[in-house]
Amino acid sequence: MKNAMHDILLFGAGFAAGAYFMHTVMRRAYDEKYRKEAQDLKAHWEKREANLDEEVEKKANQKGFELAMGPYRTESRKIFGSRSRPSRSSSRMSLVQMRIMRPAF
Repeated sequence: MKNAMHDILLFGAGFAAGAYFMHTVMRRAYDEKYRKEAQDLKAHWEKREANLDEEVEKKANQKGFELAMGPYRTESRKIFGSRSRPSRSSSRMSLVQMRIMRPAF
């Protein structure tokens, strides 16, 4: 009986010491590790956001240029085949005719 009580007290003391170790020492290590990781992620996203601003500005300038100069003038006009009128089965215009009729302003 005396050995059983001795074993139970040793187990309880070991459990308490382990819980204290995990709660204090490992918590501190966890906080340090993930604080550094959070700072790295924050720096990464700030850099990406700065790059995104530059990219959006570049695309806006390109879009403005296309609107000012006309997007159709930068395309090459290749006509594949020559159908003078649409087929009798449908009343829609052919793709070739639609490309020819595009405005170039």
